[in-house]
Amino acid sequence: MEQNNNEKDIISKLFVSNENITERLQSLVELCHGLFNIVQETGEVFLEDASFLNNNEKILLYMTGTYFSWKSHLKKDNGMSISELANRLGVPITTISAPLKKLIEDHLISKKSIGSYEIRFENYKILRDALVEIKKKKDKKEAKIK
Repeated sequence: MEQNNNEKDIISKLFVSNENITERLQSLVELCHGLFNIVQETGEVFLEDASFLNNNEKILLYMTGTYFSWKSHLKKDNGMSISELANRLGVPITTISAPLKKLIEDHLISKKSIGSYEIRFENYKILRDALVEIKKKKDKKEAKIK
């Protein structure tokens, strides 16, 4: 029995609490505030001002919003197809594949099933860093306007 307790103590260093997950979620929501909105009744995601964003950033924000919408039980699924992304972002479908591939390589998006993609919340630090950069870009744009 002593052996099992020692092993459990060793392994326990890898445990994370629900509170930690909630804190991570809250920090991402804070970063996203002002970048997109979610319609409370439908769960639809709308980017605030995407004029200064490249397609990688637009996809990342939209997929993050979709994840939050799903976590809020407003959407049944957190995955999206390429055609759905293109339609929602108002860009040609031919311009989605390359940025999506880059986001997959950067471990921000994963292929959920054939033709469906989702945000990789488990890669919290990478996701947070990417959102911080988008937020900085937005703040810089707003500073130039003033």
